[in-house]
Amino acid sequence: KVSNPVTFTNPNPIGTGPFTEINAFRAQLFELGRNPHYWQQDRPKLKALRFPAFPSNDQANLALVTGEVDWAGNFVPSIDRTFVAANPRHHTYWFPLIGSMVNLIPNTTTPLLSHREVRRALSLAINRERLVQIAMYGYTRPADSTGLTDSFKSVHDQNIADQHTWTHYDPDQAREALKASGLIQTPEGTWIKQGQDTPIELTIDVVSGWSDWVRAAQVIASDLKVIGLKVKVRTSEFSAWFERVRSGDFSLAIGWADDRGSLYEYYRWLMSTETAKAPGEQAVGHFNRLGDAQTDEWLQALKQGVTPARERELAHLLQNRFAELIPTIPLFPNPQWGAANTQRIQGFPSEEHPYAPLSPNRSPECLLVITSVVPRLDQVKEGSR
Repeated sequence: KVSNPVTFTNPNPIGTGPFTEINAFRAQLFELGRNPHYWQQDRPKLKALRFPAFPSNDQANLALVTGEVDWAGNFVPSIDRTFVAANPRHHTYWFPLIGSMVNLIPNTTTPLLSHREVRRALSLAINRERLVQIAMYGYTRPADSTGLTDSFKSVHDQNIADQHTWTHYDPDQAREALKASGLIQTPEGTWIKQGQDTPIELTIDVVSGWSDWVRAAQVIASDLKVIGLKVKVRTSEFSAWFERVRSGDFSLAIGWADDRGSLYEYYRWLMSTETAKAPGEQAVGHFNRLGDAQTDEWLQALKQGVTPARERELAHLLQNRFAELIPTIPLFPNPQWGAANTQRIQGFPSEEHPYAPLSPNRSPECLLVITSVVPRLDQVKEGSR
């Protein structure tokens, strides 16, 4: 019955789930009220979910520390000192390494980064031990050459990681790899292409306000400078960054890999020809744009359903293919950020009670959290003390 669907603003949208009533919807805050028709009649216990917007990690962290928010899923530096110590009784966190793999994404459709040896050189030049300490405050660990996070512990092949060592810091090997790609090092130590005089310069695109990833980009730029590569870091707000990587208008970018815990989906969005877009086409998630027909065959076999033994075999083949191709440069598993203030709300998951990840960003598991947490009945008394 809508006369003009193009201009229709849908003033009374229909939603599902435990929170469906739109109590407020403003630029800096929206609030969803409890669904009066939810199928679990005694849930949720909360009246509403309020979502304030913050322009950066720093401002979100301030709101968390001061008690303005009860639940957060952003990077918090030195969390024991900055957050827990402010209220040890009620401030808690849990950062399991089951988030996405954070990658230095190369645009493999560019002539320079289409060379495997160049990508290998970039990886060898990165001191990941230093990277996770400086950029990530030691919350995570360096990636290996399988590119897998702890979500894939059951199929992770350590033998492949031990055989392919291009994630190990080695500046000398990095320089040799650049030479093997056909690049020439000048007397000044910079690198040029054959027949050219201008030193190669790369740009790392990263989202401004994502302070951990911005620091990671800065550390990487410093490491690449050691081997003679000129690198600058370009920060943009998210929509501009996303448009750049989607359209292929970048050389390197700090970004993520698929984090659904499916080996099929993980490698499909890194190496499949099905998801790899040609230059000029909009990429959905396969930002490195490298497609491999051999990977397609193994993914198809995995998709059709296999025995556990065959699944392990295919997992080995896919991990080895990733290590051979280097379609992207894994840096470290992103922790699944989760912090909570239990002064007003209790029942959040934890490492001791892991019924779900402690992260509002983790879908669909966050449904378990918002239908499990309850208001503290003693909050008024505790506040008075």
